Amino acid sequence: MIRDYKEKRLSERENALRIYSGKGEPEYIPTAVSCYKTVIPSGVRERPPWHEDGEDWFGVYWIWDEKTMGHTPDPRRPPVIENICEWDKSLRLPNLDEIDWTSAAKADLEGYDRESSLLRLFLESGPFERLHSLVGFEEALIAMYEEPEAFCGLMSKLTDFRVKLIEYLGSAYRPDVILNMDDLASASAPLFSMDMYRKFIKSYEKRIADAIHAQGAYFLYHSCGRMQDFIDDLLEIGADGLNALTPCNDQKAVMEKYGSRFVVDGGLDSLLISGENTTEEELREEIRRACDIFGPFKRYIIHPASFIPEHKKILLDEAVKYGHTFYKNIK
Repeated sequence: MIRDYKEKRLSERENALRIYSGKGEPEYIPTAVSCYKTVIPSGVRERPPWHEDGEDWFGVYWIWDEKTMGHTPDPRRPPVIENICEWDKSLRLPNLDEIDWTSAAKADLEGYDRESSLLRLFLESGPFERLHSLVGFEEALIAMYEEPEAFCGLMSKLTDFRVKLIEYLGSAYRPDVILNMDDLASASAPLFSMDMYRKFIKSYEKRIADAIHAQGAYFLYHSCGRMQDFIDDLLEIGADGLNALTPCNDQKAVMEKYGSRFVVDGGLDSLLISGENTTEEELREEIRRACDIFGPFKRYIIHPASFIPEHKKILLDEAVKYGHTFYKNIK
């Protein structure tokens, strides 16, 4: 179904580098499927295998949800850290020194041509997500108010671990982009005030941004939800792009304010594109709608992450049809 439009001259890698660097004119709007080689490093065990329940490398037990195609910590089990004030007695840090990262990278990248696309490493559970998976979500939010010293101590330790992991991955994989996940918002608002974010989380994310940049990679920040209030802070710490900036954000207002200051990787209505009753025309229109909002700023990558295979085929077809001729048509 996907058509090859002959107008395309730049390779996927060259075109995507123009988008990430903000230098030079991209020739077309790419898709995340085509412009990235996306890898969850095999030595990293933030989740059990897909479609399976089980423990991760911190001892958190996750259950698989087939409808959302994702894992959730099992709420029926006690948290790994039952008392955040005694986190140092319960925290079980994986030993990164014992993992053969060179062999893992060789296996994960077998057959990959670095000249064809960008290598993007996908890292789940940043420090805040990891903290609340260990202590429980409500307990994590309460601790920000009642046990701030313990909260920050655990955040600092988890960030140390994350920075060390990024250093190992940077050396073994030499990625172009590292996507770091740390959800901070619901569909309607941030999970906490911006003052709380700046006091309890921002400095740790700055350390992660610095670690990614030290490896020569771009920092793609992932958070679901209404993230527009965080953008100034994320740009300040050094985020190069945002994934997913879905329509629960005021997308037009965001782009009018920030223009081409960062990459947008996503932008589609995740509920619409994975809806069982969504029509083909609605899927195609959603691609065109997002391209029309983000495309003119020339730092946009379409991410057609539908859970329904037939929907994804239609989205990719329209992304190529519309995105690969977008800049030619707006000149």
